[in-house]
Amino acid sequence: LLYQNPDTAIVYAEEAYNLARELKETTIRYKALKIRAYANNFAGNITRSISDIQEGLDFYNRIRDTTLLTEAMSDLGQLYLSQGIFEKALEHFQQAYAIREQKRDLPGMAYSLNSIGAIYWRSGKYDEALENFKQAIRLFEKSGLTEETAHTTANIGEIYFQTNKTELALEFFNKAMKLNQFTGQSGFKSRNLINIGKVYLQ
Repeated sequence: LLYQNPDTAIVYAEEAYNLARELKETTIRYKALKIRAYANNFAGNITRSISDIQEGLDFYNRIRDTTLLTEAMSDLGQLYLSQGIFEKALEHFQQAYAIREQKRDLPGMAYSLNSIGAIYWRSGKYDEALENFKQAIRLFEKSGLTEETAHTTANIGEIYFQTNKTELALEFFNKAMKLNQFTGQSGFKSRNLINIGKVYLQ
């Protein structure tokens, strides 16, 4: 519904949002805002989409709900990243990381570092991307998040491949493949096989 009929999704999200406000359900309120934001994004209204997430961010900042606040910061960062507005995206990811670091929220810190790494990767700042991805992996591993570890490991392999460091690329692609055995994701396995194959074709 969200992808195929964003206008209808917006209507339902609006109803859920209004109900959540009446019931003072903060978590459901943000979920509804988030659905409305992404529906607006799919409908081509990025300005409204950003406004929706910003509304959630401002609200959770006022009531000092740091869990939903950092989620909103991260979502807003992803929207800016999707539009190629890297400075804004980086600002929100770093803000989310700072709050999660204060709370010692290791999984949250890892997700933030992963997002920061993605910005640097997209910007062609490969050393910074690698540094953040490797930090993210350490925290994903501590948190027992094997799937996230595997995906970030593959991202590192991609960077090494793009920078013509084929031995390191192959090393990280193989690591990602081994981790995939524990996640069982067939789509990710296909990605890894393609990655390994393109190294040998180099």
